[in-house]
Amino acid sequence: MYSNLKNVQYLIAMLKKKGIKDIVISPGNSHNAIVRSIENDNFFKTYNIVDERSAAFFAIGLIQQLNRPVAISCTSGTATTNYLTGVTEASRRHLPLIVITGDKNPYYLAQQEDQMIDQINLFNTVVKHSVSLPMIKDSKDEWYCVRLLNEAFLEMDHHGIGPVQINVPIEEGMLAIDNYFTANKLPDIKIIN
Repeated sequence: MYSNLKNVQYLIAMLKKKGIKDIVISPGNSHNAIVRSIENDNFFKTYNIVDERSAAFFAIGLIQQLNRPVAISCTSGTATTNYLTGVTEASRRHLPLIVITGDKNPYYLAQQEDQMIDQINLFNTVVKHSVSLPMIKDSKDEWYCVRLLNEAFLEMDHHGIGPVQINVPIEEGMLAIDNYFTANKLPDIKIIN
C-alpha cells in the first residue's frame, strides 16, 4: 500500500522509473507518508540511520560502493539542516545524491510554526537543482508535480553530475495511517528525457 497523497505517489513512481532502489532514511514525522510508502514496496532497499548528518555520508559511501544514485530522506525543519555537510561533500565530489526532504504546508512559512524553515533555499549553493512539489488538488497540480520531478532528475546529470533536492510538503505527518494509506498502485508517470 501507498500513501493517498498524490505528490508522494508521483515521487515514489519517479524513483522506481529511474531505478533509484537505495534509500537512506532518518526518523521523523513530516515524511512518514514517504517512508511508509517506500518501506512497503519490495523494489526499495532502505537503510535506517538516525542521525541525518551520518545518513548523508552513509549515502555517499553507498553511491561509491554501488556506482549508482542513492536517495536520502528526512523529516522537516532543522533535521534538514543536518544534511548540509554531506550534501556539500556530494556536490564537491560530483555524486548523484537525491535529497528528499519532508516538509509542512508552505502556508505556515514565516508564521512561527514549529520546525518550519525555508527548506527549498537551504541547499541552493550545493545542489544542482531544488524543487518543492505542490500539494496536489487537481490535474494542473499533477502536471506541475510531474514536471518538477522530471526537471530535478534531468538536472542531476546535466553538464556534470551532482545532488538534487526534492522537497515534499505534506499537511500532516500522520497522513501515513489508516484511510490516508490505502492506495494499492502508483500513477503512471511520464518521463521526460
